[in-house]
Amino acid sequence: MVLIPALTVVLDIDHLPAYLGYPQTIRPAHSLVFLACALAATAITIKALEIDFAVAAGFMGHLAIDTGLFAPYSPISFQYVDLGPYRPAFALGAVICALSAGVVLRRRQGTGGTGDGSHNG
Repeated sequence: MVLIPALTVVLDIDHLPAYLGYPQTIRPAHSLVFLACALAATAITIKALEIDFAVAAGFMGHLAIDTGLFAPYSPISFQYVDLGPYRPAFALGAVICALSAGVVLRRRQGTGGTGDGSHNG
């Protein structure tokens, strides 16, 4: 299937600076601080719970397929942790968040939403 390699490339786009030869001291896409900032930004700007769930699903999906040592609390702490043992939990979290995004969107469309996928209403 072409979808799985394509998904892996998109999820691992944070490797691009290293592939291009730029030093990369931290990997924000592996940081829980980054996730908190991203969720806050989407909550403030987009104000759609399904988007927050989708952001969380993407983050957890990324960690579910990635291997290695990461600093999950950077830039607050640069203590590196092997996330390998947590990959199944991240995969499950990604599925739960993705399903939750779908449920929230479906309810929004069924209860006064515009029905066209927009968030005006």
